[in-house]
Amino acid sequence: MERVEVITGRRRRRRWSWADKQRIVAEASMPGVCASAVARRYDMQPQQLFQWRREVRESQGVHGTDRFAAVRLIAGHDAGRAHEPEHAAPDERQSAGTVEIRLDNGRVLRVLETIAPAALMRLVAAVEQA
Repeated sequence: MERVEVITGRRRRRRWSWADKQRIVAEASMPGVCASAVARRYDMQPQQLFQWRREVRESQGVHGTDRFAAVRLIAGHDAGRAHEPEHAAPDERQSAGTVEIRLDNGRVLRVLETIAPAALMRLVAAVEQA
């Protein structure tokens, strides 16, 4: 059985309060939550939700792709050792270390420590917008 919605009269645009917009954006930004599913739950288009997400970001003073990211360095179990042991053969390849970055939205990026800063910035921006 399909759902049928009968609209009588003139349908007006809904007016969402700023608090409602922030609450819905926060709900859609939770880890593992599908933004389109949240939009359907509130009977709105996903594009509207993504627009609200941009508005919320801009209201928090985040403009463009240049952003500050707080970083906390955590010493690993091998922090005291040198990167390359003296006894390593010249043809042995040492694997680069990985860096774990926890974003505000709860997602975690693991990248090689040799990643180019510009590539890392594009990656972080893409993951935050997803």
